[in-house]
Amino acid sequence: DNPIFAALEMDYSDADADETGQAAEEFNKVLTFYELDLGLNHVVRKASEPIDAASNMLIPVPGDTDGPSGVLVCAENKIAYKKPDHEDVVALIPRRQGMPLDQPLLITGYAHLKQKDGFFFLLQSELGDLYRLTLTYSDDEVSEINITYFDTVPVAQSITILK
Repeated sequence: DNPIFAALEMDYSDADADETGQAAEEFNKVLTFYELDLGLNHVVRKASEPIDAASNMLIPVPGDTDGPSGVLVCAENKIAYKKPDHEDVVALIPRRQGMPLDQPLLITGYAHLKQKDGFFFLLQSELGDLYRLTLTYSDDEVSEINITYFDTVPVAQSITILK
């Protein structure tokens, strides 16, 4: 099988031509899946779909024998599992007690750990809160995203899990 990769994309051509700035406020963000055809040495666009304009990061989900594959799309206050020909699964990011509901919460970093019986992600919010994210899945079908608060540490530029 050829490798597939995902990208968050925005078309800025209308915004560049609009002097009023209104087009920049009405942009559409899309999640696009590409296949790298190794035999022909080129890239093929496989699927593209509109996503939340506040989406800020993609997290790859292990595939093949290690997991269901696909991608986690991080946006304000939520994380969505997406994969072509699979229904979206969405979970809200747990909030600190007393945090105003109108204050957005973004995931800014992550690390992935593969274990013998599965895998999990360690996520960090812009406030330094750490979360453990696991997926409930059977074969290649994800049914649930589980996010639990883990701890709070200073905001990191990158996160690595060492065994």
